[in-house]
Formats: sequence, C-alpha cells, structure tokens
Amino acid sequence: MKDPRRAYHVVDEFEAELADYCDSAYAIAVNSCTNAITLSLSYEGALHDYLDVTLPTRTYVGVLQAALNTGYMVRWDPNPWVDWYRLWPTRVIDSARCLTPDSYRTGTFTCLSFHVAKQLPLGRGGAILTDDLEAAEWFRAARMDGRPPSQPIEATVFPAWHCPMPPDVAARGLDVLSRWNDRGYQPPPMGIEDYPDLSQLLRVRAL
Repeated sequence: MKDPRRAYHVVDEFEAELADYCDSAYAIAVNSCTNAITLSLSYEGALHDYLDVTLPTRTYVGVLQAALNTGYMVRWDPNPWVDWYRLWPTRVIDSARCLTPDSYRTGTFTCLSFHVAKQLPLGRGGAILTDDLEAAEWFRAARMDGRPPSQPIEATVFPAWHCPMPPDVAARGLDVLSRWNDRGYQPPPMGIEDYPDLSQLLRVRAL
C-alpha cells in the first residue's frame, strides 16, 4: 500500500529551502498568507490570552478577517507602513509583500505570501517563518485538521483547519528557490498597494 504522506515530501523540501533562504529555523507552508496569519493569531491568542490586536487601517482585507475569525477585537493604526508590519501585541508579522534573504525577524511568526502578484509568484500559497519549535509543531498539526504529520486520524486532539500547501505548488516553489540560490538572486522590493481604509469599510467587532 502506498504511503499517502509521500506526496507531501516535496512540501517538506520546499519548507527546508525556504527556511534556509529566509534565515529562519523553521518554515511551515500553507495554502495562503491569510491562513498563515490565521494560524499565527490563533496560537498567540491561546498562548497569551490576547483580546485585541492592532492593524494598519490600510492593509489587505484578509488580514482583518483573520483577526476577526480568531476572536480578536481590532484596534486601528493610521500610520503608513513599508514592506511589512507587526500585528501588535502579538509576534505575528505580515510580510506578504516582502520576501528577501533576511525576511525573517527573530522571535516572530513572519507570514509570507506566494500569490501570483507577489515576489515568489506560485499562484497560491503562504508560509510561517519561526524559530519556535513548539509553535512550528503546532502549526504543522493545525494546518492538517489538528493531526501531527504522519500520524493517523485518531491522533487529532484539537480543533484546527485544513489548509496545507498542495504538493504541486511546493514543487514549483522548490524549483524557483533553487534557481534563486544558484544565482544569488534577491527579489526586487515591491511597492505598497493603495489599500482602502478598512476602518471606514468594516466596523463589526472593531474598536
């Protein structure tokens, strides 16, 4: 009988290459940056009992939805940001628009996007960079219905999500990253989109 987990070995390889490229201890690949932020906020909220989180007024609406869907009250920061920003008081960083060899910020959960408009344009996908082994293990289980990697379904022990990175996306990412490393490539910086002011568009459960 074939091991169904074998198809995901390429995801493991992509995570290893990504962590090496961004200089983090671990990379956990998921199917979108929004879900990377959702998992990270959920972990932080449960660990620290955070009740609210501060977001910039102008950012992607999926970040707001991730905060609302994980039970946070939202506070607004009107200040502009460049490349990335932190979702205070959590350790979560939205780095969807910034992927460079030094993308990882020590001690954080740095969330990346591989949307077609981003610097690693795989069409879909995202990842969490971290140096926290306990958190990395939790993320790997939480993205697969609460089941630790390679464990039977009976091992599911907590409410979770189903948002793994598809193997074909990981394979494309592995190919692109290998060529970046071979050439010493550094993606060009990306400008910040003119995001709408979310504080004026959606007020439900927000302060």
